[in-house]
Amino acid sequence: MKKFKAKITARPLGNSVVVQREAIAEESDGGIIMPTEVLEKRINEGHVISVGSKVEEVSEGDYIIFGEYTAKTVKAGGLEFVIVSEEDVYCVLEGR
Repeated sequence: MKKFKAKITARPLGNSVVVQREAIAEESDGGIIMPTEVLEKRINEGHVISVGSKVEEVSEGDYIIFGEYTAKTVKAGGLEFVIVSEEDVYCVLEGR
């Protein structure tokens, strides 16, 4: 599994999970250039940077899919993060 680390330390509280979204590539593996609408779309998946003390099923480094409307976007240290509750995590994608 690819280890993913942000350049900032975040200590979420309770059952919160801090996630850094996966960036959308401007060009596909097949060479197709993505339209602006696709690049501006917010994807609801990413790498877990940190977890709160009450989180039981998600760990740092996991790649997760989370709910679209419950995520809170924050900016810190020039980077954008998402904070979600553990119950808003739909699944952990293995092998990412």
